[in-house]
Amino acid sequence: MAVHSLAGAALAAALGLSGVVAGEPRTFVGEGSSSFGLAYVYAQADALNQASWAGYAAAECRETGSVVWPGGYTATVWYECVRPDRP
Repeated sequence: MAVHSLAGAALAAALGLSGVVAGEPRTFVGEGSSSFGLAYVYAQADALNQASWAGYAAAECRETGSVVWPGGYTATVWYECVRPDRP
């Protein structure tokens, strides 16, 4: 099963297919924690890293929500990414 997945991924890469459909939004949830108060920054980075791995550029994403728990030690950030339609 894993061999088929790897073969499919290799074929998609060879053909230049990113797996991202134009106009179809995807949501990425980033989690962050920090004893230095950087949880929000880490959560943003986590969500944008997930989007990058899925084939989106940062310019194709926007933050749609966030929660920073009291004390600032834990945060969650939501990003929605959309690949614009291209001619």
